[in-house]
Amino acid sequence: AGLPGATLAAALAAAVAALVTIGWALDGGSFAEPAVVVCAGLAALALVARTADLLRDGRIAAMISQESQHRFRELADRTSDVVLICDRDGIIRYASPAVGEYGYTSAELEGRSLSELVHPEDRAAGARTVRAATAGRHPDRFPCRVRSADGTWRHVESTVSRYREVNTPGQLLITARDVSDQVALRRQVTYLTYHDGLTGLPNRAYVEDRAKDAIDRAAAAEPDRPSAQIGAVFIDLDGFTGVNDSIGHGAGDLLLAQAARRLRAAVPSGDTVARWGGDEFAILVESAASAPEIVDLAERLAGIIAAEPFRVADREISLTASIGVALAGGRALGHLLRNADVAMSRAKDLGGGRVEVFAAHMHADVMRRLEMASDLRAAVTAGKLELQYQPVVDFSTSQVIGVEALVRWSRGGQPVPPAEFLGVAEDSGLVVPLGEQVLREACAQAAAWRGAGLEIGVSVNFSLRQLTAAGFAASVLTALDETGLPPGALTLEVAERVLIDGAGPMADGLAELRRHGVRLAIDDFGTGYASLAYLKQLSVDVIKIDPSFVTGLGDDATLAMLTRTIIQVGHDLGIEVVAEGIERPEHLDLLREMGCGLGQGYLIAKPMDAAGIEALVRSGWQGTTVPGEATAPVVAPAK
Repeated sequence: AGLPGATLAAALAAAVAALVTIGWALDGGSFAEPAVVVCAGLAALALVARTADLLRDGRIAAMISQESQHRFRELADRTSDVVLICDRDGIIRYASPAVGEYGYTSAELEGRSLSELVHPEDRAAGARTVRAATAGRHPDRFPCRVRSADGTWRHVESTVSRYREVNTPGQLLITARDVSDQVALRRQVTYLTYHDGLTGLPNRAYVEDRAKDAIDRAAAAEPDRPSAQIGAVFIDLDGFTGVNDSIGHGAGDLLLAQAARRLRAAVPSGDTVARWGGDEFAILVESAASAPEIVDLAERLAGIIAAEPFRVADREISLTASIGVALAGGRALGHLLRNADVAMSRAKDLGGGRVEVFAAHMHADVMRRLEMASDLRAAVTAGKLELQYQPVVDFSTSQVIGVEALVRWSRGGQPVPPAEFLGVAEDSGLVVPLGEQVLREACAQAAAWRGAGLEIGVSVNFSLRQLTAAGFAASVLTALDETGLPPGALTLEVAERVLIDGAGPMADGLAELRRHGVRLAIDDFGTGYASLAYLKQLSVDVIKIDPSFVTGLGDDATLAMLTRTIIQVGHDLGIEVVAEGIERPEHLDLLREMGCGLGQGYLIAKPMDAAGIEALVRSGWQGTTVPGEATAPVVAPAK
């Protein structure tokens, strides 16, 4: 492309004039030498050529700029991201068609201030980003909220950089991508991370984080400045496992949701109510004026749980709560939640339905139980537990007709009280493998006796956890098959409260075992809430009267009347009745007079090894056995 005619003519005229002027000057008023004139002309022509080049480059640059701008607009029009060009004052000069996703047209936005669209809380961050871009720094991404045409706020991720345009310097190029869906997803994930899906309450992770923050604030507080008392309240619903096992986990979930609503309504709004896990709730108290106020809250919550039954699956279920309280102070500051949990466990160990405040010795007790659980696990794995047997005698024949299998454990050469290690076994879940071990050994021993001509049966105690374990019925049948013991020679002893609480989940397994001929006994009868009213509904073969009834015979007329009634009802229903805890001759005489034909207790014989049972069976019980050292039965926690 050539230069315009007028421009080129002017350049040539300037060159000729330069030649003439140079020649005249060099000759003192006359024309210069031809060589000088030629050189001067060439220089002038070079100047003309350079001028022409500059003019041509300017025109090419303008054409390139126009082409770049055209291509930029084409790209901006096609992308799904919003593209804006603004001047330094934030006035929008160009808006890509993508703004239509926000309900605007490009024409509606052009000429408006960018600040009108940005959320007030995000404007300061946006201004800092604009200043950085104006200074030529690398473009930064920053999140913000922008208002769509319908007034809603959309989350976008934006970048700001300088827009280098020849004709319009100082402009800014802004791109924005809608990330509202990603923000909503992140919020949902965060919510689920820190909240319980069933109750809607914060979960364990949330309350742990909040407790840490509260404790950090308390630790950093000035000593002379009064602050609110921080504490934790842990709540466990007593008997909830029985609800799940009897009427199903769906009903249990409904009950938990009701409990959560009761607790949330009773706790001040400034404190945190969380579901700790299972049927446990945790409350972080941050606004109490004093320690007694936290204890009062715990007592009030215990009353709220027990005050009225929960309505689930057309049933009314009454529960109590075991509650532990811990206060943040001194060395306990960093162990607030742990201490409340320990106190709650203590309340549960003491029978539930009570509030316990953490004391230092409780943690030592927990550590001792953990150590015992570890040693017990090793003993079960190594098969170092032993069985003893307590005989059941037929009063009419003085013959031993059966035995109750009882497990013993010596730890470091010292016998461990049954209530201690069986409670640990139940809490830790060891009671399931321990029970299977006891069952196999007891069946094997009973089969050996029967093979030797001693026709005696064996009873084995089972807890609710054992009865509801997966494959319970199959494990019993396998033990019978492997040992060759006839099913009718095995009696499963189940505490009355267990049989009622767990009626649903274990009913099928027990029914299957009874179809195979295995017998079922109600242990500790008279101590639960089923008693005589449920005997007709329960398919059982044996009633074992609780020792608390027998030991009162001769001293308490009411106990004597109740014992007589139990024996009579059992006979009327065709159920065998066994009296436990016979310790004095007068007990035996009264039971015989009431018509009870079977019994066991220290008057008859203390628990003994297999050889002792064999000797007693062969010699027969003479009714004059001297009581040995009392040793409690130990297969199930109730024993």
